Amino acid sequence: MAQQRATGDRPHQARQPVSFTPAEERVLCLLATYLTLGRIADRLGVRRSTVKTHVMSIYKKLGVTNRSEAVERADADGLLQDVPAAHELH
Repeated sequence: MAQQRATGDRPHQARQPVSFTPAEERVLCLLATYLTLGRIADRLGVRRSTVKTHVMSIYKKLGVTNRSEAVERADADGLLQDVPAAHELH
């Protein structure tokens, strides 16, 4: 089940709750790693284009435009607590 999340474009704005699909949640956690989108796709057993679609949806929901901003926002909102350690990804 997708969890409710908070987001907003400006730090002083109250963030609106947003929900991610389970697939988006998995991709979001893997965005915080060094893995390329192709590697994320391999890890999840989907096509790179599917990962790219999820990434674009994540960016839109978080109100960001790139991976660094998405990871920063997700980390600030406490969404990356279940990110696997780097040694678990090899």
